[in-house]
Parts: sequence; C-alpha cells; structure tokens
Amino acid sequence: MKNGFIFFILLFIVSCSSDDPTSPDDKLIMKGEYVIDTLIAIQDTFIVSPPVRTSYSSKLSVGKYDGFSANFLIRFVFLPADTISLDSAHIELTGQGVFGSNELSITVNAYKVEDPWDLDANKDDYWRSYTPNGDLIFSGDFTLSDSIKYKIPIDSELIKEWQSTPDSSQTGLYFTLDPGSGESIEEISSFNTFSANDAPKLIFKRSTDSTAVWDTLIIGDDLTIFPPDENGLFQNKQNLYIASGNPVQTFIKFDLSVLPEKILIYSAELFADTDSTNTLINPNHTSEFYLRLVTEATDDLSSFTIDSGFVYNYKENIIMGKDGNLLQLDIGNKINFGQFIIQKIINKEKDYKWFFLQYVLENQSISVERVMGIKTAPHKEKLIIKYFKIDGFGC
Repeated sequence: MKNGFIFFILLFIVSCSSDDPTSPDDKLIMKGEYVIDTLIAIQDTFIVSPPVRTSYSSKLSVGKYDGFSANFLIRFVFLPADTISLDSAHIELTGQGVFGSNELSITVNAYKVEDPWDLDANKDDYWRSYTPNGDLIFSGDFTLSDSIKYKIPIDSELIKEWQSTPDSSQTGLYFTLDPGSGESIEEISSFNTFSANDAPKLIFKRSTDSTAVWDTLIIGDDLTIFPPDENGLFQNKQNLYIASGNPVQTFIKFDLSVLPEKILIYSAELFADTDSTNTLINPNHTSEFYLRLVTEATDDLSSFTIDSGFVYNYKENIIMGKDGNLLQLDIGNKINFGQFIIQKIINKEKDYKWFFLQYVLENQSISVERVMGIKTAPHKEKLIIKYFKIDGFGC
C-alpha cells in the first residue's frame, strides 16, 4: 500500500498546485513540513566509451581541430547498368556548418577506396587508423560556410567501374584533410539529412545514340570516421567530460541516504557548471544531455547497467539542457526527475549507484563539454530536492 499511497498523493499535489510546478502553491496545505534540501556530489568521474555507429547520423565531418579529426566514407548504389554511357559526372555535397579555427577554407582530398567497409566502420580500428591506399580522385579547397555546395568531379572511367560493380561490393571514396591544410572541421549533409535537396548527389549525363539527359542519384551509404584524440585530452582527470564523436560520459553520485524515508518529492534539480574557456564546444551540436540512472556498476565502471524505465515511461526520459555555462533541467524535467526517479529510489523501487550524463546525439559530430566537478571546487555538482515529510495532507 505504501507505493500506491505515495502515487495517490503525487496526483493529489499536482491537482492542488498552480502555475509554477517547481514550488508548491500557497493554497496547498500539508500536515507535514515542506523542505528544500541541497545535496553536494560525493563522487564523480568519467569514462571513454567504445566508438559508436555513425552511419545513422544526419551529418558527415571532415577536417581536424585541436587534436580531434574526422574523415568520411561515401558510396553510391543503384547506378544505371554499365550498358548505358555516363559522362560529365560529379558529386555534389552541401555544407552544414563549421567547427574549429578561423580558417576561411581547408584542403580536402578524396581517395578511391580499395577495401570493403560496412556501416559499422567507425567501430573498426582499421578504419580509425586508416591510411588511404587508393588513387587520389580529388584535391581541392572547401570554403568553410553553411549551405555551400561542393563539386567533386568524377572521371568517366571511375564511373564505369562503379557501374560494373555490384552494389554489395561498392567501396566508393574516402574524404580526408590534406596534410598541408589549415585546421578546421567542415560538417556536410549526409544521406540521412532531413532535406533531400541537401543530401549527397551523384549528378551525371546519360547519353544514348540520339539524346543526352542529366540525371541525379541520391541513394547510397556514408559515415564519419572519428580517429582517437591525438592530444590525449581525456587522460586529464582534473575535469569531467561529456563528448560526442569520440563518446565520453560523466558519472555523478550523491548520498541520498541523508534524506528521510517518508517523504513526498515535489521536484529535483541537478546543476553542473561547465568550463567557460572550453574551445571544443561545437556550436552546431545540440546542447542536450540524457540524465540516466545507473542501477548496477563495478567499482571501475568497466561494466554498468542503466535503468530501462525511460523506454517504457517517457516521464523517466530525463534530458538536461544548458543555460550559459550551467547544465540544468527545465521545469518539466525537474518534476519528472524528482517524482519518477528520485522518489522511486527513496521508495526502494529502483536501485541506485550513479547518475549518468551523455550527449543526446553521440554519433553526430565532434563536441566536448568540460564539466566542473568535485576536483574543481567550489564548482561541485548540486542536487536540490523539494519535498514534503509525510504526516498527512489536505487542500
């Protein structure tokens, strides 16, 4: 009956409260004490996770910046049969954004790929340390700009080779920064982009005995390869990190045992400061982070289990945002985090080891948040919990 009783009171409080859901309404009268407790993190750390699949991303990246680099693979499929003559072919790519230095352009090389690859290539150490071994197909400057169109000429002999190759064996091209280029990263629309007009295109002229028709192909596979960080940024344990491209997650622990057992939680607010001097925050990347509950974990976090409640109940899908340099929850997520995560931990309905922060889009592009934690006092993470001690209730 305890769990049902607490759930009933939660519904009762929501029905009795007014416009601001983060604090109880003055009209809400409880036969118990209303308390605001602030907990300070007692432990925090971060881990560098294995590479992720990038073939579902809406972006491709190419370039290098501050030790982080990106290259991409692309291939087109369903080309016309090799009995049809194609010429004047080129690939068209659309810029989505720029990340890095103030370079006006970077020099990009495209190589013919000789080796087979699949959609998990970014997880493969071979591709993450790949050195091109095929013919150089293109070398040219990419002006760094949003929505710009890049044109990559394709030789007719290469088109014929692609036409005569089964789709399952197509290997396409590998794009990478020229070693002599200035450093910056250009982000480009992938086949998964929301606008077909911005997707990669193979544009060609199809000739017959009497006519020549221009045609466009926008079907294929592509993915970004994110090699390991060259500067060893994540070996610095002074700060915490949350990163995408090369995924890194932060773990934070609070001592919830200091809270009374018989409480009714109204909301819970988690705050974490970030480093205002950090130059690795990608302005094109979403500043949203999943806040998950870790229910089981080894001491070294080599193995851990994330609570799956968010799969079945959207109110347990907690997302943090960023306001200035502060990671925090919006009003709705404060309510849900308190009532559907913290409350269930107090009720012993959920096990609790850590809270876990990761980018919502870990596979999209390079971005690194530097989080100020216990080692950078006074910037310790805080958990502010608003609750009632349960003695009775009434409106």
